[in-house]
Amino acid sequence: LPTTAPTAPPATAAPPPTAPPAAPTAAVTPTVDAAGLLASAEELARQGNFEGAVEQYTLALEAAPQNADAYFGRGMAYFELQQYPPAIADFTEALRLDPQRADAYHQRARAKLRSDDPKGAIADFTEALRINPDDPVSYMRRGVAREADGDIEGALADYAEALRLRPDYAEAYYNRALTRQVAGDTEGALADFGEALRVKPDYLDSYLGRGLLLIAQGEYQRAVEDCAQVVALDPDRPDGYRCRVRAYRGLRNNRAALADLNTLVELAPNDADVLAERGDVRQALGDTAGALEDYRRAAAIYEQGGDTEKLRQVQQRIDALE
Repeated sequence: LPTTAPTAPPATAAPPPTAPPAAPTAAVTPTVDAAGLLASAEELARQGNFEGAVEQYTLALEAAPQNADAYFGRGMAYFELQQYPPAIADFTEALRLDPQRADAYHQRARAKLRSDDPKGAIADFTEALRINPDDPVSYMRRGVAREADGDIEGALADYAEALRLRPDYAEAYYNRALTRQVAGDTEGALADFGEALRVKPDYLDSYLGRGLLLIAQGEYQRAVEDCAQVVALDPDRPDGYRCRVRAYRGLRNNRAALADLNTLVELAPNDADVLAERGDVRQALGDTAGALEDYRRAAAIYEQGGDTEKLRQVQQRIDALE
């Protein structure tokens, strides 16, 4: 028999404990900086990039759907893009979120006026004035809306209030001049055009408006002077040359009229009305070949555009010269 006890097998080391599975990591949602998006949209709008502004305002609204400023800003961008229905919708939403925003009423009124809704514009300008009763701009623009709605007396009253609040308001004088002209008050209109120019000596539209009114009154020489101011202030604007052509023709100064018509053809070579008028002036100056050339060019443009009445008229002139 063995004299020693059997040796026990070596002990097996216990396996190390298994670590518990790691908890799943939660998905990290990137933080959207609504304020930064809003600031970016406002900067794009200041730069005149209104399409880009609309995109940024939309992103800002996705991050902060209750932001009245973002709705208002996007509405203004749509307005500048002449997209008036979405502008009105955004101003309406801004007012739902902040019913005391006079600026949203004011801008919605402007969009409604551009959408041929003068009554709606009047209502919104009135609300803006309820909140901010000392705003001359709202009075002036409500006057424009009232004239568009046929309320001449109401328009004149609004212009008067705008001028009471801001006596140097050139745009109020200008618009009152236009309304007085519609009302048949020629002297009052001329006086208001003059006041607008006294306040704002480079007010191109007032020179043009007064020049056209002087032409209607047969005061062609004075009209030439006003139309010349339009040309001097903006040599690339056709309206000034058109105005002066009418004045020169009233003075029977066809050579001066021809010079302005030549400039107009350079500015707008496919304007059939300008070509037809230059044909008339050339004919009056004895330039039959030049007149026929202009009439034929005008006829081709009228035909292409489907203006059958003007085509008939210019064709009669061609037939008379051939």
